[in-house]
Amino acid sequence: MPARSSIPKAERKRKSFPEDQGFSKVLALSLQAVDKKDAQFQKVLDKDHAKRESIARANKERARKKEETRKLSHVPSKISIMEQLREQRRERSRERKKKRRAAAEPESAAHKSATRHVTRDETKPKKKRVSFG
Repeated sequence: MPARSSIPKAERKRKSFPEDQGFSKVLALSLQAVDKKDAQFQKVLDKDHAKRESIARANKERARKKEETRKLSHVPSKISIMEQLREQRRERSRERKKKRRAAAEPESAAHKSATRHVTRDETKPKKKRVSFG
């Protein structure tokens, strides 16, 4: 491989640039850069547009579901059905309790009249005081 400096500098041929490497080459490169920036910007715009569409679709879906639940609000939920059943059980229990009290009322009235009034002193004996003195 011959050394590059074998030809003296004065005798060397100067490089000539064809026309496309002059002003038009610079113009082509700048157009390429502009096109690349445009493509990047368009990509960002498309991404933003897709994001907005996605949000709009989600909002529409949410609104549709909300409307469906509003339409179906007359259909009782499981929780409300269970609450109604509990309330019915409580009501039946109250009525049974009232019946038991009504049935036991004559007995208790007779029992009360037969008992005499008892004071606290008779029911509980007094404690004897013990002194250790």
